[in-house]
Amino acid sequence: MTHDVDNNQFAFKAPQENETYTTAFKLGTTVQIVNFQTLVWTCHASHYYPASQFNSALTGKAIDLDCESTKDGIVQSRLRRTYLTEYGVGLPRSTATSVLKLEWTYSAFDKDGQTANLPGGQPPVEKPI
Repeated sequence: MTHDVDNNQFAFKAPQENETYTTAFKLGTTVQIVNFQTLVWTCHASHYYPASQFNSALTGKAIDLDCESTKDGIVQSRLRRTYLTEYGVGLPRSTATSVLKLEWTYSAFDKDGQTANLPGGQPPVEKPI
């Protein structure tokens, strides 16, 4: 269950179609002052489509971003996000590393206290796993 989402490593008003975005991060511990490792995120944006194709409860446009993170030139993980223009957020869709793969599905959305359920669906019941 996702209670909050953001743009993660990229901050933009909305991605441009068929563009590639790259950003680098220095990684280390709170006491480390030298020998930081660099993690590079690269995302490629596809083309815009109606957000209702992603989920019928949504309005506006959506665009998929296919990303990968590399450290020392070696791919560490792959991630797919769908950026929703109406809401200004990128929702995680899937992530994969050498040892796991996770996929997200969404059954309902809540924006500013207004719930949007899937057609014919009921609001999700919050239960611990």
